[in-house]
Amino acid sequence: MASGFFIGATTGATTVSRRLSASGFDSATAYPRILTRSLCYLFSGGIWGRLKVTGLIVTGILTNILLMLPLPLLGVLAVWLLFWSGYLPRDSSVGIRSTAAFGVFAALGLILAAGWLLLPVTRNFARGKPEKSVASQLKSLLESGLILLGLGLLASGALLLVPPLFSALTAVREHYHVARTALVRDHYQVARTALRTLLTPEKIIAVATAVAPLVLGLLAARARSKPGKKWLTFLFGLSGPLLALGVFLIVGERAVWPRPDLVYIRWVGGVTFALLFWGYLLVDLNEFSPHSYYRNRLCECYLVVRQPSRRGVVRRWARRILHGRKKDETFRQASIGTVRQLQLSAMNATHAAPYHLVNTAVNLPSSREPNLRGRDCDFFTFSRDYCGGPVCGYIKTKTLEKLDPKVDLGTAMAVSGAAASSNMGVHTIRHLRFLLTLLNVRLGYWLRNPAVGVRNLWNAPGPQYLLREMTGWMHEKTGYLNLSDGGHIENLALYEMLRRRCKFIVVIDGGMEPGMECADLMLAQRYAQIDLGVELELDLADLVLNAERRSRAYAAFGKIRYSARDDKTGAGDLGWMIYLKLAQTGGEPGYVADYARQYPEFPHQTTGDQDYDEAQFEAYRRLGECAAASLFRPEISRPYFAARPDAPDAADRNRFTTLDQWFAALAQSLLADNDVAFDA
Repeated sequence: MASGFFIGATTGATTVSRRLSASGFDSATAYPRILTRSLCYLFSGGIWGRLKVTGLIVTGILTNILLMLPLPLLGVLAVWLLFWSGYLPRDSSVGIRSTAAFGVFAALGLILAAGWLLLPVTRNFARGKPEKSVASQLKSLLESGLILLGLGLLASGALLLVPPLFSALTAVREHYHVARTALVRDHYQVARTALRTLLTPEKIIAVATAVAPLVLGLLAARARSKPGKKWLTFLFGLSGPLLALGVFLIVGERAVWPRPDLVYIRWVGGVTFALLFWGYLLVDLNEFSPHSYYRNRLCECYLVVRQPSRRGVVRRWARRILHGRKKDETFRQASIGTVRQLQLSAMNATHAAPYHLVNTAVNLPSSREPNLRGRDCDFFTFSRDYCGGPVCGYIKTKTLEKLDPKVDLGTAMAVSGAAASSNMGVHTIRHLRFLLTLLNVRLGYWLRNPAVGVRNLWNAPGPQYLLREMTGWMHEKTGYLNLSDGGHIENLALYEMLRRRCKFIVVIDGGMEPGMECADLMLAQRYAQIDLGVELELDLADLVLNAERRSRAYAAFGKIRYSARDDKTGAGDLGWMIYLKLAQTGGEPGYVADYARQYPEFPHQTTGDQDYDEAQFEAYRRLGECAAASLFRPEISRPYFAARPDAPDAADRNRFTTLDQWFAALAQSLLADNDVAFDA
C-alpha cells in the first residue's frame, strides 16, 4: 500500500490517543489497544460481517454480469437483423459462398491485397518528402486504410463463422438427444425426464463456461512449473471472453437458427433494453464495487474518536440478544465511534503542520501523453486545498467535493490503499484485466475528471466505464478517471515530497522484500532523476542482511540534491532524508524475537494477509517502535549537542527544539566527516 494510506492511519491513531488522554486514559497504552481491537478490520462484526462480505462478493459479480450481458445480447440482435436482411443464410442448406457476407469478405480481401501491393510504391514516392507533401499524405492515408480494411476483414470473417457455429450447436443437441434416448430405456421415465430437464447442451455449455474461470484460477495459483503456470494463467484470462461467446452462441442459436423465432427475439430485445436502462440510469459502479465496504472498514479502524459507537437498529438488537446489555460504566467511556465523513477541505483548519498529501495512481493505459513513457498511469494527489496530477490537471478540493460529494478523507484513504484492482498502473496484469473486472476485484474508484468538471443530471459512472476497465480503454479525457493504490506507480509516496522540494523527509518502507532489495526506493530514485532532475544519495550498506538475516541498522540517512553541484564548493541545494525499512537488528524485545522464530519470514510476511492475530500485530508494531526510537538514541544525538556552545542542560541533552536540529544531529553522526555537505 502507498504511504499515503499510512499517513491517514497514523492521523487517526494520534487523534484517538490525544482524546483518550484528555479523558483519563493512558495514551501510551491506549494507542496500541485501540488498533489491536481492529486487527480483523476487514471482517469486523463476527458472522454478520462475514455475511456482508459474502453478500458483497455475490452481488458485485452478478451486477457486473448483468451490466455486461447486453453486449452478447446486442450481438444476437445484430445477427438476427443480418439473417433477416439476407446478409447471412437463414438455414444450413444455403452455401456460405452464395451469401452477401462472403461477397463482402472477398471484396475486402481483394482490396486489402491490392493496397498491400501498392504500399511499397507510395513509400518510395514519399521517401525524403516533407510530411505535408501529397506523397506523404497519400502514404499515411493508405497505411491507415489498410489497418481499417484488415479490421473489416476480420469482422466479416467472424460473421461467416456464425452460421457454422450455430449449425454445429444444433447438431450437438440433436446427437445428444439421440444418445440419451439410446442410453435410457422407456421404463426409466423419471430418470429420462430428469436428464431431459437438467442435462441439456445449453446448460452444459453454460455451466462449463461459468465454472472454467474458477477451476483455471485455482490450477494457475497452485501450478509449480513456470510453463504450466503461464499457460493456465493465459487460459484463465481467456475464460472471461469465452463466457460472453457462450452466451452469444446459446441465445443466438435459439433465436435465429435455423429460422428466426420472433417470440424469442422479442424477449431478447426486451431484456437487453431493460438491462441497458437499468445500468445506465440506476447503477453507480463505485457502489457495487468492494470500495465502499473497504472504505468503511478503514474508517472504523483508523478514523476514530472517543464517542459511543453508532450501530443500526438491527445490529443493536442482535448484539443485545447474542451478548446481553453492557452496563459497565468503564466500557461505555472506552467506546469508540467512527468518523465516516470528514471533508478533505475541512482537514487541519488551523493551518498547522502536518499538511496531508494522500497519494493515488490514476490509470491511463490508453493515454497518448508521451511523458507517461509506458507507465500506463500517472500520479494523482488528494490534499486539503487541491487535488489532481500532472497529466489530468488540478482542481480546487472544494470544487471537487461539489462535483462528487462522496470524496472525503475516508474515500481518499481507501483509494490510496486499493491494492487489489483490475488495473494496477505499472503492475497491471493485462491478460487478466477482463476477468478480474468481471469477478469484481475492483478496490479502485471512478472519480469525476477534474478537467471535465461538469456535473450531469445523474453523476455516476455507468456500464461504459466497466467496459473501459475491462479493456483498459482509459485516458485523461474521459468523463471519469480510474484511481487505485498509489503504490501502483510509486509505493513510498516520496515522489510528491520531492516535487515540492521538501528539505526534511522521513520515508517508511513497509514493502515485502525478504532480500532487502529496496526496490521501491530504487524506482522512486529513477522517477526523481528522470522527471524532476533530483538525485538521491543514500548508503544502504547497514541494511544489508548478514548470515543470520539481520541488518546493522533500521534506517539509512542520506541527502537529496535538488540542484546541480557547484564546481567550486561541490555542494548544491540540499535536502535530507531518513529511510526506515522493515529490518531486524537483534535488539528487539524477546516476544518479537520469539515471533520471528515461529515465523521465519517475519518481518516480510505476505501483504496479502490482512487478517492479523494479536501476536503478529504486536510484533510488527513493536518493531516499528524500535526502528523509530533508534533515531533518537543518545549516542547519535547527544555528542552533537554536547559540542555546541548553546547545548541544552545535561538532563535535556536529547531534546530538540526544531526539526532542523534533529536532522543536523543525524547528519553529524551518520554521515562521513569529509562529506561535501559539511563544507557547504
